[in-house]
Amino acid sequence: MVESGGCEAAEAASKPTGAGTQGTVSSLLRVAEEMERQETRLISEDALQQLIREDASIRWLEKFELGGRSLLNRNSDRAFRFSHYILQEFLLAWGIVNEKLNELEQIRATDQLVYFIVLAQHFGQGRPHVKISAILDFSFFNDRDQRGS
Repeated sequence: MVESGGCEAAEAASKPTGAGTQGTVSSLLRVAEEMERQETRLISEDALQQLIREDASIRWLEKFELGGRSLLNRNSDRAFRFSHYILQEFLLAWGIVNEKLNELEQIRATDQLVYFIVLAQHFGQGRPHVKISAILDFSFFNDRDQRGS
C-alpha cells in the first residue's frame, strides 16, 4: 500500500534543486542577462558552463536537457540561443520590473523590451518605483536587428 503523497514526495526529491517555476525563470534570466551583457544572442557551451560554475542557483541547468524544441536551442556549433529573441527580451523585462538583474549597468533598450516593462507596470506588476531610464540604454533604441535575429 502506498501512502498518500508518497509518489509526490519521491517525484519532488528527484527534481534538481532550483528547478521549480521560479528557479527556471531566474536561471533563464541569468542566461538572458549574460547574453545581453555580452551583446549577443548566442552563448557558447563553454560560456554557459562557466556561468553554471559561477552561479550555484543555476547549477541544475547541467542536468536539464537543452536543445531541440525548447526555450534554449543548441545550434550546430554547440552554442545556445533562445528559440526567439522575444523570450530573451521578456526575461530581461521580468528581471527589470522585479529587480532581479545581477548587474547594475544599463541594458540596451528595444521597442519590445520597453513595451513589456510598460505593460507590466500598467498592470501593477513588479516594483512601481523602477525607473526605466536608469536601467535601459536608449542610445540604440529601435535598432532591434543590430545583432541579428
